[in-house]
Amino acid sequence: VQSGMERKFSPELLDMETELRIAATDSSHPKRFEIACMRAFAMLGFESEQIGGPADTDVLLTGQIGTSDTYAVCVDAKTSASGSVDSNIKFVPLKNHRDKHGAKYSVVIGARFGKSTQEGDYAEGNAVVFMGVDMLCKLLEKHEATPLSTGEYRRLFEMSGKVEDDDLESLFAASERKQRILKYLLRALSSPIVINQYGGFCNIDEIKILMIQSGLSAANGGSKLEDEITDVISFLSHPMINVIEENRERYRLTGSLRDLTMKLSCYTDARIEL
Repeated sequence: VQSGMERKFSPELLDMETELRIAATDSSHPKRFEIACMRAFAMLGFESEQIGGPADTDVLLTGQIGTSDTYAVCVDAKTSASGSVDSNIKFVPLKNHRDKHGAKYSVVIGARFGKSTQEGDYAEGNAVVFMGVDMLCKLLEKHEATPLSTGEYRRLFEMSGKVEDDDLESLFAASERKQRILKYLLRALSSPIVINQYGGFCNIDEIKILMIQSGLSAANGGSKLEDEITDVISFLSHPMINVIEENRERYRLTGSLRDLTMKLSCYTDARIEL
């Protein structure tokens, strides 16, 4: 299975998506869907607790903001054999759940949400977000490709109403752009023209031209792209990464893509205890 960026998803993610889609319509076993939602949000980095019960939230999320501040989200997992859950949504219990746990946000997860007026009435101005299972799966896919922090995901819960494709695109746009810059920068610096004509070293303007020629959009103008390239070069030349070196404002690779991958994996695998 591949995304639009030709990315293969992990077996764990594929299993999670399958379980979410099946559990969402297994109305005889609502706890199953609650547990699936709990696990899905844990994959996004949240502290995620399944609670359940008639007078409580189904799942409670805790997201981190900085080093000390947190925020809470109440998740209501709605199962429906038919797949449509609009008629099941009640605002007062959602508000009561938030009050009970000191949460600012609610998210309702279900197989599918229609365009009923109830959905708009209940969501607008009431800190309630509606997310269909397909959209939650897409969120998990984007997270696996370009993970955000739980602090960044707060923007998602600040939206009112149903989460649409454009909302996810906006949420991930900056991170996905940086990932593309990094990819095209490494491609440019490892190209034969750099090695054969520039002696391995390029300045920012030469790098920018090569990246655009290889297909990168120069979005937001040349000066913006130059700033983006400079930021990524600064990251890759940091002593902890050290795969780019600078000589009189000209740059070249000192390591391969494999080297970069190994170093990033090393830091990713590190378990830092504060």
